[in-house]
Amino acid sequence: MIANDGLEMPVMGQEQERLYVEFYKETVQDTVKTAEAGRPIFRDADYIKIMAPGGKDNVVVREVRRNGCNNPNLNDDKRFPQQWAAYQNGQSQQENIGTPCSECPAISNSMAEELKHFNIHTLEQLIEAPDNTGIMGFNNMKNAAVAYLDIANGVVRAQEFKKQEEKIADQQKQIDELLAGQNGGGGPQSTEGSQDDSAAGEVPTQETAGGESETDGTPAKGNKRRKR
Repeated sequence: MIANDGLEMPVMGQEQERLYVEFYKETVQDTVKTAEAGRPIFRDADYIKIMAPGGKDNVVVREVRRNGCNNPNLNDDKRFPQQWAAYQNGQSQQENIGTPCSECPAISNSMAEELKHFNIHTLEQLIEAPDNTGIMGFNNMKNAAVAYLDIANGVVRAQEFKKQEEKIADQQKQIDELLAGQNGGGGPQSTEGSQDDSAAGEVPTQETAGGESETDGTPAKGNKRRKR
C-alpha cells in the first residue's frame, strides 16, 4: 500500500505503475487578478489526480507542478511522462495492464464495475489493494483473484513446456532427415557385408602332388607337366 504522503513522492517500478494518474483541465479563480480587477477573474489550469488502487480516500488532487520544484523528479510532467504526453495530445492517459477483474468467474460484472470506482481494474491491482476498502466480500474476491491467476499461470507454464517439447522433436526430425540424406537415403551402410561377399566369391586353390589345381584340374602356374 502507498501512503497518502507517498503519492507525492517519486516511487519506482511496480508501485509507480499501480498508481492511477490523471491530468485534466480545471477552471480556478485567479486571486491576484481578482484583487486587481475588483471582480472574480478565472483561468484554466492543469490539474492532476493521483490515487493508489483500492484507496478511494487516498487521493491527491492539486494543480500540476512543472518548473517550480528544485528536484526535477517532483515535477509531475517528468514524474509521469507517458500520462502527461497523452494528456497533451488528447489521448487516453491510463493503460491498465493485467487481467480484467471480469475475467474471474467469482467476480460478477456488477462487482467489477464497483471495483473500478476504487481504481481497481485488474486482478493484479485487486491483489495489491489494501483490505480496508469497505467493499462487501472484498477479501473473498482477493482470494478468488489469487487462485485464478495461479491456475492461469500454471496453464501458461504447461503450454510453454509443451511448445518446447514440440520444438525439440522438430529439431531432432530435421537432424535425422539430414543424416539420412548424407547417407544416400538408406541410412548408415556397413562395409562388413561387402567384405563377406568378396570372401565368399574367392575359392581357395590347393596344388596336388601332380601340380594340378585341386578345384578344376587346371595346371598350376609354374608347375607344367614334363613330356616323357
